[in-house]
Parts: sequence; C-alpha cells; structure tokens
Amino acid sequence: MDEEQKKRYHLLKEKNKRRLSDENWKNNTLFQECIDCLNNFEILSLESTEEIFNRLVESFPVTFYGSIDWGKFNGIINTKGMPYLYQTLNLKNKYYILWDMQDTPAVICNLFTILNNIYDVLAVSFNTWLLSLNENEIIEFYHGSKVTYGKLQK
Repeated sequence: MDEEQKKRYHLLKEKNKRRLSDENWKNNTLFQECIDCLNNFEILSLESTEEIFNRLVESFPVTFYGSIDWGKFNGIINTKGMPYLYQTLNLKNKYYILWDMQDTPAVICNLFTILNNIYDVLAVSFNTWLLSLNENEIIEFYHGSKVTYGKLQK
C-alpha cells in the first residue's frame, strides 16, 4: 500500500467507526423511550456531545469516578432536590441532557419537559447531568437518586 492508499484506508476506517457509533444509540431502547416522552427536543451529534462534555469538565471540577466534585466547586450549591428545581429555576430554559454512557448523544430540551419525564430521562444511564445552554448551571443526578444543583459564580 502506498501512502495515499494508507490515508484513504484510515479515513474510511474512521468514517466507519463514527457511523457505527452513530448507529449504536439508535438501538438503545431506553434512549428511544426517553426521546418518545420529550417534545421539542434536538439530538446532537456525538462530536458535539463530546465537545460539550469537554467544556463541562473545564468549568466544573470532576472527581476521578465521574461525579461533580462539589467540595471543590466555586459557586452556589443546592441539594434540596426536585422541589427546589421546580420552585427556583426557569422551567422554560433549555438544557443539555448528558448521560455517562459513551456513544449516547446529548439532547437539548426545556427543563419543564425534562423534569416532567425525569424517570425516563434517568433510565437511560446511571448518571445524568443537565447543563444549561449558557453552561453556568448544572444539575447532577448521581446514581439516579442524589440531586445536586450548582451555579457558577461570575
């Protein structure tokens, strides 16, 4: 194989790998059931999802086991759970839904719809994060039960 053929081969290999990853989430039953419950949502590409995760990790301290490190967090923290979210946050704002499963794309949806379908959203994966579109607020559902809200201070 000459250099040109090697380059084409590697490009085709990468393209096939991305295509398989893109197809993988379409066969995830829990993800599909979650999407069926939401309305006015947008599914992002896996590349965009990875970029959002990278920005999340840059803004919010993360432990080695994948949770937000709230002990190192510099901002407002609230652990009063779901009632706090309904009473305090603007439910019309849109958030990214991020799951800890690789090859699962992020979804953008308004907070009201997400919270009203939270059991379907949390069923997709073990840990779930809701990140505001302006990326200064995060809601972590750690292991599906512990709910923590954080807002970066400006």
